[in-house]
Amino acid sequence: MHNRKPNKMANNGLKYQRIDTELREKLRAQWNEPVLWPFGMALLVLVLSAIPAVVVYRRRERASAVMPAQSGA
Repeated sequence: MHNRKPNKMANNGLKYQRIDTELREKLRAQWNEPVLWPFGMALLVLVLSAIPAVVVYRRRERASAVMPAQSGA
């Protein structure tokens, strides 16, 4: 920013400021880089928590539906 002289009388100097737009866009891109690791961590936790459910489901699907014959007395 340029043309900025703070004073105690007027607090409405924003309309008189000159902004270096090229520098501003460069710094905004640098400051606002996306943080993606939380999404990857959430996906990993979701997958790891679903593994036991999938194992139990597959075990039940592969189990035999016929009950073994009981040896009676």
